[in-house]
Amino acid sequence: MASARYNLSSAKSKWEEQAFFFDDALPNYGLEQFVHNRLNALGWFQFGRQPTRANFNWGVEFYANNAEGDNFSVVRGKRVPATATIINEIFDLPNDAPSFYQLLQGFEEEDYETMKDLLCLPNIQWNTTGRNPYSVSRQSLQPEAKLWNTFVKRNLLPTSHNQTVDRTRLLLINTIMTGYRVNVGEILSNELAAHCRSDKGILAFPSLVTALCHRVHTPIFDTDKFQAEKTGWTRAVYMRKMNIADAQPINMAMPTPPASPQERKEYVIEEAVPNDPGPNAPRADKEKFKKHMDDMLDVGCSPVGAHVIKMMGYIQTLEKLGFALNDELAIDVVLQSLPDSFSQFILNFNMNEIEKTLPQLLGMLRTAEGNMKKGGSKSVLMVREAKGKKVAKSKGNGKTKPKGKEALKPKGGVSKDGKCFHCGKTGHWKRNCPIYLEDVKKAKAVGASVSDFVL
Repeated sequence: MASARYNLSSAKSKWEEQAFFFDDALPNYGLEQFVHNRLNALGWFQFGRQPTRANFNWGVEFYANNAEGDNFSVVRGKRVPATATIINEIFDLPNDAPSFYQLLQGFEEEDYETMKDLLCLPNIQWNTTGRNPYSVSRQSLQPEAKLWNTFVKRNLLPTSHNQTVDRTRLLLINTIMTGYRVNVGEILSNELAAHCRSDKGILAFPSLVTALCHRVHTPIFDTDKFQAEKTGWTRAVYMRKMNIADAQPINMAMPTPPASPQERKEYVIEEAVPNDPGPNAPRADKEKFKKHMDDMLDVGCSPVGAHVIKMMGYIQTLEKLGFALNDELAIDVVLQSLPDSFSQFILNFNMNEIEKTLPQLLGMLRTAEGNMKKGGSKSVLMVREAKGKKVAKSKGNGKTKPKGKEALKPKGGVSKDGKCFHCGKTGHWKRNCPIYLEDVKKAKAVGASVSDFVL
């Protein structure tokens, strides 16, 4: 069985990666300006280089010993992992970039039309026949898109089909030309596994497999066959691929990336919540109101949520300007900016010395806001659950224990032994601490004005 798999892998056509020639002695590595701009926006200066020579014997053995398409194989006794994390490490790429496959699933019809306008020549229509909706012929692509289609075909989504460009490749070309970063390691790991599972097709990514084998110090034999030395695409080569004369200058500006479906809904953070138009309002007004409410839910937004998110943005801006706030002061600034309807929440938060991050505070405030809406005008206490304590019942005298703010008022003033949660000194609470109040005053003076926030 192993011998049959090895022979099968040996018979596959070698689909060698091809990328750009870099001259480290020249400005922009000798790349045409628009190519340099694209690679710079994506952080692909390692991934965009012509890869090292491939060891074809390693590639054949890697494929032969990975019939199930796992994220590892065994080559000459060495376990060779091929996870997304390791591949990103090889190309010096981040692991936290968005998933390309989630982006593909979230693409809507209007997004494809915007993408077609960017990538294709004028008046091009989608192919409506066959198994590939939202596909176009290769000749329909505009010159730069043709170049990146070739790059994608050689280095990311290998295929021997050359006439039709399907929607998956189009979307990947679109991310390149708009500077939208995706998780390259995830793509390569999945594609490598898929090609290992296939008994037909091509032996893809031989240079990547070679780099993975080098990483675990796989033995090299004298009989190993290596890829012929290649310099990569020079400027003259890729200009010809775009059907542009070598001597002709090119100036392609970076297009603005199209907004994602989620980003198109984030207007609700900045805009005021509209008034309910009522049952007798025009249909257009009611639909506009409903859309705004639905988008608020999709973004995870609420009036207080939008305000806190905006405040978090101000705090990040202050940090960039050299006025970084520590976590405690940032929390205090947000709490001080809230309207009076949250006074009970703020009192409880400070008295219980609750330690939370800003995102956690955002979640608590959304919960409190939801409870306020359910309870009408009643105040909501966000207190920690009492552990092992029972509420005392009245004993026939008709008197009950005070509730709300009265229950929280201290009796007999501040204890001499009590300490301020902010400065650690005795004799006052945090809300009356002169140091704390001065810090909040300074932070407000430096930050943007948020006093006009109204629920």
